Amino acid sequence: MEDEGIKPSSEAFPMNGGDGPYRYNKNSIYQKQVTNASKARIDETVAKKLDIRHPSFTNTSLRKADLGCSVVPNAFIAMQNIVEAIKLKKYFAGGVLGSFHGHLFPKASLHLVLSSSALHWISKVPKEVLDKDSCMEQGADPLWKVTKGSS
Repeated sequence: MEDEGIKPSSEAFPMNGGDGPYRYNKNSIYQKQVTNASKARIDETVAKKLDIRHPSFTNTSLRKADLGCSVVPNAFIAMQNIVEAIKLKKYFAGGVLGSFHGHLFPKASLHLVLSSSALHWISKVPKEVLDKDSCMEQGADPLWKVTKGSS
């Protein structure tokens, strides 16, 4: 992405705390509902797909990541849902600082990854969204029109 004039950023943009109208807890109810609604799916997927006897589980360690956008209560709820689904007696939690536009983890180093929202992964509007002739233009409010008006 750097070749298009976009430079990766490792700058942190924390959520608003406090009691004001823009505080995180007031404006993250939808994200919490999505996290809670995904619990059953996480339980089901872990039960069906996660094989701790697989050779990739060296020293009985399980490596997982939540690729959320901040250190906030909803991120802890999501990871707790995963931990409860796995029911391992020991686990190590660590934080990795970095930009989503760079390489965060070594190849094949994670067993489970959670990303509840993908908007923080893109650095600009995809060109297909802006193309009025693409298949994305459908309905009364074409996506390119909504996107352009929102930016």
